Amino acid sequence: LATSNLIEGFSSAAAAPSIVGAHVFQYDDLLPGNVYKQVPICGHLDSGGVRVDFGLGIRGLIPSQQLFDQSSNSDYRSRIQKVKYAINSKIDVRVIKVDVEARKCILTAKKTLVSTKHMLKSFEDLKVGQLGTGFVSKVSDRGLHVAFFNGVYGLIPTRNLRKNAVEGTYGVGDVIQCRILNAKCFKNKRKETSWDVTLAIATDENDDIPDDVDMEKENSVLPLQTARVLPKHCARVVQIKSSRERAGGVGVIPGCAILEFPTKMGVENYDKSNMPSTIECKIHFDQILDRYEAESCDTPSALDAVAHEYFKLGELVDAESMILFDPKKTVIEHRNG
Repeated sequence: LATSNLIEGFSSAAAAPSIVGAHVFQYDDLLPGNVYKQVPICGHLDSGGVRVDFGLGIRGLIPSQQLFDQSSNSDYRSRIQKVKYAINSKIDVRVIKVDVEARKCILTAKKTLVSTKHMLKSFEDLKVGQLGTGFVSKVSDRGLHVAFFNGVYGLIPTRNLRKNAVEGTYGVGDVIQCRILNAKCFKNKRKETSWDVTLAIATDENDDIPDDVDMEKENSVLPLQTARVLPKHCARVVQIKSSRERAGGVGVIPGCAILEFPTKMGVENYDKSNMPSTIECKIHFDQILDRYEAESCDTPSALDAVAHEYFKLGELVDAESMILFDPKKTVIEHRNG
């Protein structure tokens, strides 16, 4: 069926191969997460990307980082790409996102993303424990930034990478399977919505959080006992953040050490069945000593040098510390660090 006229009560059809063989008829038909099979390649970009033709003038772009599951610049990969993505070759693709007004469609041809059953394509539908297959969009000091479908994104914090001993093994474009640890929605003063989604690497499809998790307890506040003293060798250093200069180059913003200590050391009534075994706290580098030499605070590197005498990544802290502030975080937020 090509067109219809309800007033005159008739419709018209087309037999042209270009119309009959078209995968879609307009950009509105392209939906994030949908798979389209045997779509012909119609062009190459200087950047390494590939264009495909859905028919009837509807085209899509496969960026160079979306051609293979793992990123690589080897000669062998280049030879494979020339053969697999030659003009007029047909490939299976999945829609990542669509801009109907701009008539743009971004696709992936990564084998794992095309075949995955674990799609995340709506922030509102995210659930704690849900699995999702995405790709690394950025690597930063904060961790791995992961993109999914339809603009959904999340972060695997650096500390989670260290716990799984995989820090430094993933690059931009690599496919990765994740589990949702937390998803929170925020609105600014202009009522614009943003999301904070915390992820963990999921190495097993059965590595889901059980359906019988008591979310009411998970979302309840875990009260810490302020003024509670943590003994020596109680807390372990899991991350160190360096100091930096203030805007304009005048003054220093102290760095901090993130410590992990047993939850039972910081709460009044520890419940093993409901609370995480450990929680994290932060000690800023200007809270280590009672008195600092003037030259120790002149530059970020000088303050960091003082801190490194007390904090070594992965080691226990050989000093007492005190809980000064309770952030009123929920159980699940403490689980996420």
